This record gives sequence, C-alpha cells and structure tokens, in this order.
Amino acid sequence: MGADIGDRVAERVHIRRFQLPDLSQHGGWIMERLLKAYPTHNERSIATYLRGLIDLNTCLFLYQPHAVALAETVRYFTLTGEPIVVERFVFCHKGHEAEAAEFYVEFHKWAASQQVATMLVEEMTDVPH
Repeated sequence: MGADIGDRVAERVHIRRFQLPDLSQHGGWIMERLLKAYPTHNERSIATYLRGLIDLNTCLFLYQPHAVALAETVRYFTLTGEPIVVERFVFCHKGHEAEAAEFYVEFHKWAASQQVATMLVEEMTDVPH
C-alpha cells in the first residue's frame, strides 16, 4: 500500500540512507536545486556540504530512486535547549511526489526515536501539502 495522490496510488518505494555513491546518481540535480536556492554558494561548497552530512548522526539523509530528503536535528531555540527536527529539503523528480511524501513518515519515526516532539517541515519541498 502506498500514498494516494490524485487518481494513482504509488507503490511503496524502498527508502534508505543516502550514501556517498548516491551522489553520482543524484548529485547533479540536487546540486542544481541547491544552487538555485543558495546562489551565494558554488558547486564545490554544496558538494562538500552534502558529503559532510552523509554520516552525521544529527542528519537523516534519505534516498529513493527518484527522490532525496534531508532532515536535521538542531537546537533551534537556544534558551530552551529542546532539540527539533528541521527539514532541509525533500526533492523529487516530477511525477514521484507520492513516493517522496513517504520521507515525512521516516522523519517522524526518526524524531520519535530521539524523543524530539517538534518538527519543522515544508521548508523546501516538492511534495504538495
């Protein structure tokens, strides 16, 4: 069973952590999107940023064949010290929005596993509300 968007039901797609070799497949179009969102950066700085996140325990960088997602646990409100999970991006190829929506389920599970009660999402996403 998968997510329902419009008239089609998407098959559940296997989601796994993004790995360094995945930059070969997804790196180009992720780079294009991030350069557009952050025009003060260049390809080298974005590539370094992405490589640095892959193995961080504070980041959940996820992979699907036609989509990627990144969430990060941060201490957003310094005075309270409570961590929150912040979506950095959920990108997908056109027509794969239903599969990409499954990333939010994974973000929620990850937040719960860290006992984080607050998530900030829909910051930079291709998934319709």
